[in-house]
Amino acid sequence: MKLKDVVSMNAGLVLTRKRYQDKHAIKGYEKYTYPLLNLHSIDDYGNIIQEELETFESFEDLDSQYLTQEGMLLVRVNYPYTCTYIS
Repeated sequence: MKLKDVVSMNAGLVLTRKRYQDKHAIKGYEKYTYPLLNLHSIDDYGNIIQEELETFESFEDLDSQYLTQEGMLLVRVNYPYTCTYIS
């Protein structure tokens, strides 16, 4: 049995490629705003600290596969290793 047979995994999105910049404003791109879940917004016990969520501005509407949704597990891959279930 392989991991792909029991789990669906996504490594995320490279945000620098989607970040809204001045050049996008000049070209008339719409700005999309999202709360950004990062390592600082998850405590050592895997709890999300709402006050630590940052704001991410994108020049395009991000596909839902890149947005954190209920039922997902977020795994922190550096110390302290934690796992957060989104409920």
